Amino acid sequence: MINIETIVILEPRKKPEVRQLQELTLKVMQKIVEGNIQVVDCGHNILMVCNEEGKLENKEPNFILGDDVIAGITFFCKSKGSEMVGLTEFQTKVIMEMFNDARK
Repeated sequence: MINIETIVILEPRKKPEVRQLQELTLKVMQKIVEGNIQVVDCGHNILMVCNEEGKLENKEPNFILGDDVIAGITFFCKSKGSEMVGLTEFQTKVIMEMFNDARK
């Protein structure tokens, strides 16, 4: 049985997109963010994964988080112990609504 992982991808100036992956490996994550990953704990077991050097590589600004600008493609998943796994249906809905509302 293949486990499908649901993530929400946020590209600069675009609406959020739900994507389903067969695996959420380091290589897959690096491909999505186009470089080395940086993981930020957003609370409630939700993780934000972005390009560690997005600003240094002059990636396009995506959104503001606190007093920082997140640059480049970002995605959200969840933590399960020490693993990174797909979001629940509820988590997906909340993230989609939050960024859809912010990008109107």
